[in-house]
Amino acid sequence: MDLSREIRPQLACLITTCLLSSLVGVSLAYLGSEPSAPSAPQSSGSRNGKSAVQSSEPLNPLRYTLKNHGGRLAVFESQSDTPFRVYDVYINTLPTYDQELLQEGVSVEGETALARLIEDYVS
Repeated sequence: MDLSREIRPQLACLITTCLLSSLVGVSLAYLGSEPSAPSAPQSSGSRNGKSAVQSSEPLNPLRYTLKNHGGRLAVFESQSDTPFRVYDVYINTLPTYDQELLQEGVSVEGETALARLIEDYVS
């Protein structure tokens, strides 16, 4: 009985398994190191060797007011009496507390905060 003939297939299988495992591991490591989202833009100025990330909000964000306009949710800029956006969200379908708030007007600063607030009322 030749022992090398019995071991060769097992050794070949073992080597193949190790190579495939290594390949899968390297592939997963490579995929895990890829950034999932583009990095935020950085300003050209830096302090202490660190770059500052620019904000998407302007330095003086606009003030918006959400309120009832003809029974629908509307957005007004600053002190304007004319809405610059009106949504198909009927105020009478909202909870009583929200209806009362929107009668007086809900103020918010910046487009990001505005978008979040509108999402709360729309969804």
